[in-house]
Amino acid sequence: MTTASQVKRALKPLLLRHPDLALVNRTIVVKPVRHVLRGILIDRTGNVDRFTPKWFAVHLFEQLHFTPLSWGSEIHRRSPSLWRWSNPQDLPLLFEKIETEALPQLQTISTIDSFADFVSAHRFRHQLFEWPHRKVILDVAQGNLDSARTICAKSINCRDEETYGRDEEDRAQLRRLKQLCSLLADDDRAGMAKLLHEWEAQTVRNLKIEHLWEPTPFPLETMG
Repeated sequence: MTTASQVKRALKPLLLRHPDLALVNRTIVVKPVRHVLRGILIDRTGNVDRFTPKWFAVHLFEQLHFTPLSWGSEIHRRSPSLWRWSNPQDLPLLFEKIETEALPQLQTISTIDSFADFVSAHRFRHQLFEWPHRKVILDVAQGNLDSARTICAKSINCRDEETYGRDEEDRAQLRRLKQLCSLLADDDRAGMAKLLHEWEAQTVRNLKIEHLWEPTPFPLETMG
C-alpha cells in the first residue's frame, strides 16, 4: 500500500524543481490555492508495489469532507499499464507525464470561471451542471443569480428535509442550501458571499490545506 512517507521521498526531486507545488499527504497541490483546488493524487492500490496517479480540479466552496476526483483524469503509463515503485523507469516517466500532461492542464484552471469552463467539457460535466445542489452554489459564486433563483424554486425550496437524501449529512446539506436560497431571495449579496466563504474555510480545514489557502473574493462580490 502506498504511504504518505513513501510518496514524500519519491516526489522530492519533482517538488524541488517546481516551487509552485506542495505535497499534502499523498496529493501534489498546485499553488496558489484560492477557490479551486488543483492536484495530483498518488492513489493507493491493493498491492504494496503499485500506485495510480490521478490529476483533478475541484472548487472548495461546497463544504467538502473529502476530495472528489470526478473532474480530471488518470495519468496513464505506457505498456505495461501498471505503475510500480520497484520499476526504476517509472518515477522519471511519472515526472515527465506530470510536467507535460497534468500540470499544463491544471495551470489553466486558475479561477472559478476557468474551472467551470473546464468541467463543461469534461465527461462528468453532469455532476456539476445537472446536479441542482452543486449548480446553485456555482451560480451564486459566479453571480448568476437568476439561474440560482430558478434552481432554488424548482429543486431546493420544495424539498422536505425528512425525506431528503439518505442520512443526516444529506439533510444538513439541504439546510445549508435552503439558507443560501433564503439569502438569495432577499438579494443579500454580502450574506451569500459570507456563507460561501464560511463553507470554503470549512472545506480547507477538512482537507488540511489551511497553510496553502489564499482567501479571495468571489465574482459575486466583484462584479458591478
